[in-house]
Amino acid sequence: MLTGYENTLQILVLGACLAVSIVRAVKGQSRVWALLSMFFGAFFLGDLYWGLYILFYGDTPYYSYIPSISWDTSYIFQLLIILHFQRRGVPRHRSVLLWIIPVFTVGMCAVYMTRGDYLTNAFIAVIATYILLYTVNGLLGLRGSGGEDARLRPLYLVTILFWVLEYAMWTVSLRWMGETMANPYYWFDIGLTISFILVIPAVRKAEA
Repeated sequence: MLTGYENTLQILVLGACLAVSIVRAVKGQSRVWALLSMFFGAFFLGDLYWGLYILFYGDTPYYSYIPSISWDTSYIFQLLIILHFQRRGVPRHRSVLLWIIPVFTVGMCAVYMTRGDYLTNAFIAVIATYILLYTVNGLLGLRGSGGEDARLRPLYLVTILFWVLEYAMWTVSLRWMGETMANPYYWFDIGLTISFILVIPAVRKAEA
């Protein structure tokens, strides 16, 4: 029951965010808001399938790859949003953080492989690596800088927050603690829901 409530909340938030981004995309004829609409829309469809399955069958979907396709697609649009703002080119930085990212993503992929869905896990390792590399590299380039480029900082930070919460959710779900608020999974997922809201002002500032 708790899973259903939490999933419904996220669906409603995603629906609202999708509506806002579509309106902005149409009014401003903006490519980045169109990409954001696709990001929200793809994640929304995955959540909707998951929520409806729980509603009708009282259990999580047996074929989890169906919503996974939608969620994985949303990650692609998230990467395209980051690349949209870096199309002018961002200097590459040499930092140990950039080496840690692929070590972490590939390492976590190996851990999640024990749960099956090998293709999905491999895809997430690749897409997460690219998103985090571009995001962290861009954030490193903003150190001590101001002006026009500094407007990207909120977008970079909320993107990193998104992936921290995603990995936290996947990790704690390896040892499920039941449908109780003592289960950190639900708190991480609520945080993820909040991160969707934060993307709206972050993209608005980045586009300004």
